[in-house]
Amino acid sequence: MGRDSGGDATKPGAVILRHMKVEEIAEVVAKLPPDQLARFRRWFIAFEAGRSDHAKELDSTATKLGRLAGRAFAELKKRAKEP
Repeated sequence: MGRDSGGDATKPGAVILRHMKVEEIAEVVAKLPPDQLARFRRWFIAFEAGRSDHAKELDSTATKLGRLAGRAFAELKKRAKEP
């Protein structure tokens, strides 16, 4: 069926993954319906619990996401002031 990334792309719902930036992941996660967001949250908590170096990385990622959110908020405020 298309490109093969090593997984079984013939399964329904299979996606060919590529490296994604944190901003792209954040955008996709923000669009999840509530039930899928809860499912993702449970998976991510379990994933993080299995990592030993996650605290430093979480701080770095949180800082990046905070900056991104700040820029997005500033842009929204700027657009709200435009005629």
